[in-house]
Amino acid sequence: MVIDTLKDEPNKIGSKDVIVQRVEITDEKRCFLITIEKRDSKTIQKILNEYIEPELILYTDCWREYNGIEDGLNVQHKT
Repeated sequence: MVIDTLKDEPNKIGSKDVIVQRVEITDEKRCFLITIEKRDSKTIQKILNEYIEPELILYTDCWREYNGIEDGLNVQHKT
């Protein structure tokens, strides 16, 4: 799973959507995309609980809000 931002209006300063995306590393390569309003640990943890199955490997950058988002879940968090 990757969390990133996507600018929705390039001419408007600060205008962007936050995208949570997941692509399986399998032959099927199924993907999952969702936009969220806030990119904080509470919101990301809610997404993990609701949409992501156990034993997922979660890849993120080193942004401090991602620290501990795997707590209470059966996922691996890598940067």
